Amino acid sequence: MKLPRQSLHLSDDSAFDLRHRYQATIEGLIEFVGTDDNGARGTMLEAVRIAQLATKSGESTSIALSLGPFGGTLRPTQEFLGFYPPPYGPRGYTDTGENTRCFENPNDEEAAVEALAVFHFNRIMVYANNEDVWEAIRYLAFETILLPREVTAIRKAVSMLKNQGFEKPWWISFVIPSDYPDANATEDLVKAATSPSCESPLPEGIGINCTSLQRLRSLVLRLPELVPESLKHNLLLVLYPNGGEYDEAGQCWKPRTDGDSVAWAKDFAAVLRVLVASDQWKGVIAGGCCRTYPSHIRELRAQTREL
Repeated sequence: MKLPRQSLHLSDDSAFDLRHRYQATIEGLIEFVGTDDNGARGTMLEAVRIAQLATKSGESTSIALSLGPFGGTLRPTQEFLGFYPPPYGPRGYTDTGENTRCFENPNDEEAAVEALAVFHFNRIMVYANNEDVWEAIRYLAFETILLPREVTAIRKAVSMLKNQGFEKPWWISFVIPSDYPDANATEDLVKAATSPSCESPLPEGIGINCTSLQRLRSLVLRLPELVPESLKHNLLLVLYPNGGEYDEAGQCWKPRTDGDSVAWAKDFAAVLRVLVASDQWKGVIAGGCCRTYPSHIRELRAQTREL
Protein backbone atom coordinates (compact mmCIF):
# COMPACT_ATOMS: atom_id res chain seq x y z
CA MET A 1 0.00 0.00 0.00
CA LYS A 2 2.13 2.85 -1.25
CA LEU A 3 0.67 6.09 -0.01
CA PRO A 4 2.74 9.23 0.53
CA ARG A 5 3.22 10.53 4.02
CA GLN A 6 0.98 13.42 5.05
CA SER A 7 -1.65 12.34 2.55
CA LEU A 8 -5.39 12.29 3.10
CA HIS A 9 -7.54 9.79 1.25
CA LEU A 10 -11.30 10.03 1.56
CA SER A 11 -13.15 6.73 1.51
CA ASP A 12 -16.02 7.79 -0.70
CA ASP A 13 -17.00 6.58 -4.15
CA SER A 14 -13.86 8.02 -5.72
CA ALA A 15 -11.40 6.42 -3.34
CA PHE A 16 -12.57 3.30 -1.52
CA ASP A 17 -15.73 1.32 -2.10
CA LEU A 18 -16.34 -0.84 0.97
CA ARG A 19 -18.89 -3.45 0.04
CA HIS A 20 -21.01 -4.59 2.93
CA ARG A 21 -19.84 -8.17 3.41
CA TYR A 22 -19.27 -7.12 7.00
CA GLN A 23 -21.54 -9.74 8.60
CA ALA A 24 -21.69 -12.28 5.77
CA THR A 25 -20.64 -15.87 6.37
CA ILE A 26 -21.69 -19.06 4.65
CA GLU A 27 -23.12 -20.41 7.90
CA GLY A 28 -25.03 -17.21 8.65
CA LEU A 29 -26.55 -16.93 5.19
CA ILE A 30 -27.64 -20.58 5.29
CA GLU A 31 -29.22 -20.16 8.73
CA PHE A 32 -30.86 -16.76 8.40
CA VAL A 33 -31.56 -16.49 4.67
CA GLY A 34 -32.39 -20.12 4.03
CA THR A 35 -30.03 -20.64 1.12
CA ASP A 36 -27.59 -23.51 0.59
CA ASP A 37 -23.78 -23.54 0.53
CA ASN A 38 -23.51 -22.61 -3.15
CA GLY A 39 -26.11 -19.89 -2.78
CA ALA A 40 -24.31 -18.40 0.21
CA ARG A 41 -20.97 -18.34 -1.61
CA GLY A 42 -22.63 -16.77 -4.63
CA THR A 43 -24.20 -14.04 -2.52
CA MET A 44 -20.87 -13.15 -0.91
CA LEU A 45 -19.06 -13.01 -4.25
CA GLU A 46 -21.83 -11.06 -5.95
CA ALA A 47 -21.27 -8.12 -3.60
CA VAL A 48 -17.77 -7.66 -5.00
CA ARG A 49 -19.03 -7.91 -8.57
CA ILE A 50 -21.62 -5.22 -7.82
CA ALA A 51 -18.81 -3.07 -6.43
CA GLN A 52 -16.90 -3.56 -9.67
CA LEU A 53 -19.87 -2.29 -11.65
CA ALA A 54 -20.22 0.70 -9.34
CA THR A 55 -16.55 1.62 -9.76
CA LYS A 56 -16.56 1.64 -13.56
CA SER A 57 -17.22 5.36 -13.67
CA GLY A 58 -13.85 6.41 -15.00
CA GLU A 59 -12.66 7.57 -11.58
CA SER A 60 -9.81 6.08 -9.60
CA THR A 61 -11.55 3.76 -7.15
CA SER A 62 -10.29 0.86 -5.06
CA ILE A 63 -12.42 -1.89 -3.54
CA ALA A 64 -11.84 -2.69 0.12
CA LEU A 65 -13.48 -5.86 1.41
CA SER A 66 -15.32 -5.02 4.62
CA LEU A 67 -14.80 -7.77 7.21
CA GLY A 68 -16.46 -7.36 10.59
CA PRO A 69 -15.81 -9.22 13.84
CA PHE A 70 -17.11 -12.66 14.73
CA GLY A 71 -19.50 -10.86 17.07
CA GLY A 72 -21.22 -9.31 14.06
CA THR A 73 -22.44 -12.75 12.99
CA LEU A 74 -24.14 -13.51 16.32
CA ARG A 75 -27.74 -12.85 17.37
CA PRO A 76 -27.95 -10.53 19.19
CA THR A 77 -24.85 -9.01 17.64
CA GLN A 78 -21.84 -8.60 19.89
CA GLU A 79 -19.63 -5.99 18.17
CA PHE A 80 -19.99 -3.61 21.11
CA LEU A 81 -20.17 -6.13 23.96
CA GLY A 82 -17.82 -8.96 22.95
CA PHE A 83 -19.57 -11.85 24.68
CA TYR A 84 -18.65 -14.81 22.47
CA PRO A 85 -19.72 -18.44 22.97
CA PRO A 86 -17.13 -21.25 23.19
CA PRO A 87 -14.75 -21.91 21.54
CA TYR A 88 -14.55 -18.23 20.47
CA GLY A 89 -15.02 -16.87 23.97
CA PRO A 90 -15.75 -18.01 27.53
CA ARG A 91 -19.54 -17.68 27.41
CA GLY A 92 -22.23 -16.49 25.03
CA TYR A 93 -24.36 -13.48 25.86
CA THR A 94 -27.28 -13.93 28.22
CA ASP A 95 -29.79 -11.36 29.44
CA THR A 96 -30.65 -13.40 32.51
CA GLY A 97 -27.26 -14.09 34.07
CA GLU A 98 -23.65 -13.01 34.34
CA ASN A 99 -21.69 -12.18 31.17
CA THR A 100 -17.92 -12.32 30.86
CA ARG A 101 -15.21 -11.80 28.24
CA CYS A 102 -12.40 -13.24 30.34
CA PHE A 103 -11.05 -16.78 30.50
CA GLU A 104 -9.80 -18.29 33.73
CA ASN A 105 -7.51 -20.74 31.91
CA PRO A 106 -4.81 -19.32 29.54
CA ASN A 107 -5.12 -22.45 27.40
CA ASP A 108 -8.75 -21.58 26.72
CA GLU A 109 -7.65 -18.08 25.66
CA GLU A 110 -5.21 -19.58 23.17
CA ALA A 111 -7.87 -21.94 21.85
CA ALA A 112 -10.23 -19.01 21.34
CA VAL A 113 -7.59 -17.14 19.34
CA GLU A 114 -7.11 -20.18 17.12
CA ALA A 115 -10.86 -20.61 16.61
CA LEU A 116 -11.27 -16.96 15.68
CA ALA A 117 -8.29 -17.16 13.30
CA VAL A 118 -9.90 -20.09 11.50
CA PHE A 119 -13.21 -18.20 11.31
CA HIS A 120 -11.60 -15.18 9.64
CA PHE A 121 -9.40 -17.31 7.37
CA ASN A 122 -12.30 -19.43 6.11
CA ARG A 123 -14.40 -16.36 5.35
CA ILE A 124 -11.62 -14.67 3.36
CA MET A 125 -10.94 -17.85 1.43
CA VAL A 126 -14.45 -17.68 -0.06
CA TYR A 127 -13.21 -14.63 -1.97
CA ALA A 128 -9.63 -15.76 -2.48
CA ASN A 129 -10.71 -18.97 -4.18
CA ASN A 130 -12.42 -17.00 -6.94
CA GLU A 131 -9.65 -15.56 -9.13
CA ASP A 132 -11.67 -12.74 -10.71
CA VAL A 133 -13.17 -11.59 -7.42
CA TRP A 134 -9.87 -11.75 -5.56
CA GLU A 135 -8.17 -9.70 -8.27
CA ALA A 136 -10.86 -7.03 -7.99
CA ILE A 137 -10.29 -6.59 -4.24
CA ARG A 138 -7.41 -4.28 -3.40
CA TYR A 139 -7.62 -4.03 0.37
CA LEU A 140 -8.89 -6.11 3.28
CA ALA A 141 -10.62 -3.93 5.86
CA PHE A 142 -11.07 -5.64 9.22
CA GLU A 143 -13.28 -3.31 11.20
CA THR A 144 -15.26 -2.74 14.39
CA ILE A 145 -12.89 -4.98 16.36
CA LEU A 146 -13.44 -4.78 20.12
CA LEU A 147 -11.41 -7.66 21.60
CA PRO A 148 -7.60 -7.83 21.62
CA ARG A 149 -7.77 -11.62 21.22
CA GLU A 150 -9.63 -11.12 17.95
CA VAL A 151 -6.96 -8.68 16.75
CA THR A 152 -4.35 -11.36 17.44
CA ALA A 153 -6.55 -13.90 15.64
CA ILE A 154 -6.89 -11.67 12.57
CA ARG A 155 -3.12 -11.37 12.31
CA LYS A 156 -2.90 -15.16 12.45
CA ALA A 157 -5.57 -15.44 9.77
CA VAL A 158 -3.63 -13.10 7.48
CA SER A 159 -0.55 -15.26 8.05
CA MET A 160 -2.55 -18.37 7.13
CA LEU A 161 -3.76 -16.58 4.01
CA LYS A 162 -0.20 -15.69 3.06
CA ASN A 163 0.86 -19.32 3.51
CA GLN A 164 -1.77 -20.24 0.91
CA GLY A 165 -0.26 -17.76 -1.54
CA PHE A 166 -2.84 -14.98 -1.11
CA GLU A 167 -1.80 -11.50 -0.04
CA LYS A 168 -3.50 -8.10 0.07
CA PRO A 169 -2.72 -4.87 1.89
CA TRP A 170 -4.89 -4.74 4.99
CA TRP A 171 -5.86 -2.59 7.90
CA ILE A 172 -7.64 -3.15 11.17
CA SER A 173 -9.87 -0.61 12.89
CA PHE A 174 -11.14 -0.76 16.44
CA VAL A 175 -14.35 0.17 18.17
CA ILE A 176 -14.14 1.42 21.76
CA PRO A 177 -17.62 2.16 23.16
CA SER A 178 -17.92 4.99 25.65
CA ASP A 179 -19.31 2.64 28.29
CA TYR A 180 -16.70 -0.08 27.80
CA PRO A 181 -15.44 -1.01 31.29
CA ASP A 182 -11.75 -1.64 30.42
CA ALA A 183 -9.74 1.55 30.93
CA ASN A 184 -6.82 0.02 29.00
CA ALA A 185 -8.90 -1.03 25.99
CA THR A 186 -7.19 1.28 23.47
CA GLU A 187 -3.71 0.35 24.66
CA ASP A 188 -4.46 -3.39 24.56
CA LEU A 189 -5.91 -3.19 21.05
CA VAL A 190 -2.99 -1.24 19.64
CA LYS A 191 -0.52 -3.58 21.32
CA ALA A 192 -2.24 -6.64 19.86
CA ALA A 193 -2.15 -5.06 16.39
CA THR A 194 1.42 -3.75 16.41
CA SER A 195 3.52 -6.01 18.65
CA PRO A 196 6.36 -7.61 16.66
CA SER A 197 5.83 -11.27 15.82
CA CYS A 198 7.77 -13.70 13.68
CA GLU A 199 4.59 -15.61 12.84
CA SER A 200 2.00 -12.88 12.33
CA PRO A 201 2.32 -9.99 9.83
CA LEU A 202 1.72 -6.40 10.81
CA PRO A 203 -1.15 -4.43 9.30
CA GLU A 204 -0.51 -1.56 6.90
CA GLY A 205 -2.81 0.58 9.00
CA ILE A 206 -4.76 0.83 12.23
CA GLY A 207 -7.66 3.03 13.18
CA ILE A 208 -11.08 3.54 14.69
CA ASN A 209 -14.55 3.21 13.18
CA CYS A 210 -18.21 3.05 14.26
CA THR A 211 -17.52 5.58 17.00
CA SER A 212 -18.99 9.01 17.57
CA LEU A 213 -16.91 11.88 16.26
CA GLN A 214 -16.78 13.38 19.74
CA ARG A 215 -15.28 10.21 21.22
CA LEU A 216 -13.01 9.57 18.26
CA ARG A 217 -11.35 12.95 18.73
CA SER A 218 -10.09 12.07 22.21
CA LEU A 219 -9.10 8.53 21.30
CA VAL A 220 -7.17 9.23 18.13
CA LEU A 221 -4.87 11.85 19.63
CA ARG A 222 -3.57 9.19 22.01
CA LEU A 223 -2.80 6.56 19.38
CA PRO A 224 0.71 7.77 18.40
CA GLU A 225 2.05 7.30 21.92
CA LEU A 226 0.85 3.69 21.89
CA VAL A 227 2.48 2.73 18.58
CA PRO A 228 6.00 1.21 18.82
CA GLU A 229 8.75 3.64 17.85
CA SER A 230 9.85 1.38 14.99
CA LEU A 231 6.43 1.68 13.33
CA LYS A 232 5.93 5.43 13.64
CA HIS A 233 5.56 7.08 10.20
CA ASN A 234 5.09 3.60 8.70
CA LEU A 235 1.45 3.00 9.57
CA LEU A 236 -1.65 4.37 7.91
CA LEU A 237 -4.32 5.84 10.17
CA VAL A 238 -7.85 4.81 9.17
CA LEU A 239 -10.80 6.76 10.60
CA TYR A 240 -14.48 6.52 9.80
CA PRO A 241 -16.68 7.81 12.62
CA ASN A 242 -20.44 7.69 12.81
CA GLY A 243 -22.56 10.51 11.45
CA GLY A 244 -24.92 10.89 14.36
CA GLU A 245 -25.50 10.28 18.04
CA TYR A 246 -27.02 7.06 19.31
CA ASP A 247 -29.44 7.09 22.22
CA GLU A 248 -28.31 4.10 24.30
CA ALA A 249 -31.30 4.30 26.62
CA GLY A 250 -33.85 4.47 23.82
CA GLN A 251 -31.90 2.11 21.54
CA CYS A 252 -32.30 4.46 18.58
CA TRP A 253 -30.54 7.22 16.68
CA LYS A 254 -31.23 10.77 17.77
CA PRO A 255 -33.05 12.95 15.20
CA ARG A 256 -30.81 14.75 12.74
CA THR A 257 -31.16 18.18 11.15
CA ASP A 258 -30.40 19.32 7.61
CA GLY A 259 -27.17 20.92 8.79
CA ASP A 260 -25.79 17.83 10.47
CA SER A 261 -23.57 16.80 7.55
CA VAL A 262 -21.99 20.26 7.35
CA ALA A 263 -21.28 20.41 11.09
CA TRP A 264 -19.93 16.82 11.07
CA ALA A 265 -17.63 17.59 8.14
CA LYS A 266 -16.28 20.78 9.73
CA ASP A 267 -15.56 19.04 13.04
CA PHE A 268 -13.98 16.01 11.39
CA ALA A 269 -11.90 18.18 9.05
CA ALA A 270 -10.49 20.02 12.06
CA VAL A 271 -9.32 16.69 13.52
CA LEU A 272 -7.82 15.61 10.20
CA ARG A 273 -5.85 18.85 9.82
CA VAL A 274 -4.20 18.22 13.17
CA LEU A 275 -3.39 14.63 12.26
CA VAL A 276 -1.92 15.42 8.86
CA ALA A 277 0.13 18.31 10.25
CA SER A 278 1.53 16.12 13.02
CA ASP A 279 3.47 14.03 10.47
CA GLN A 280 3.11 10.94 12.67
CA TRP A 281 1.42 8.68 10.13
CA LYS A 282 2.27 7.35 6.69
CA GLY A 283 -1.10 8.63 5.53
CA VAL A 284 -4.65 9.15 6.72
CA ILE A 285 -7.70 7.40 5.26
CA ALA A 286 -10.91 9.15 6.28
CA GLY A 287 -14.56 8.37 5.69
CA GLY A 288 -17.86 7.71 7.40
CA CYS A 289 -19.50 4.78 9.17
CA CYS A 290 -23.05 4.45 10.52
CA ARG A 291 -25.50 7.25 9.74
CA THR A 292 -23.21 8.93 7.22
CA TYR A 293 -24.44 9.61 3.72
CA PRO A 294 -22.91 10.89 0.47
CA SER A 295 -23.67 14.42 1.69
CA HIS A 296 -21.32 13.91 4.64
CA ILE A 297 -18.46 12.82 2.40
CA ARG A 298 -19.07 15.61 -0.13
CA GLU A 299 -18.91 18.14 2.68
CA LEU A 300 -15.79 16.51 4.09
CA ARG A 301 -14.07 16.67 0.69
CA ALA A 302 -14.95 20.35 0.44
CA GLN A 303 -13.54 21.01 3.91
CA THR A 304 -10.26 19.16 3.28
CA ARG A 305 -9.31 20.05 -0.30
CA GLU A 306 -6.13 21.78 0.87
CA LEU A 307 -4.92 18.55 2.52
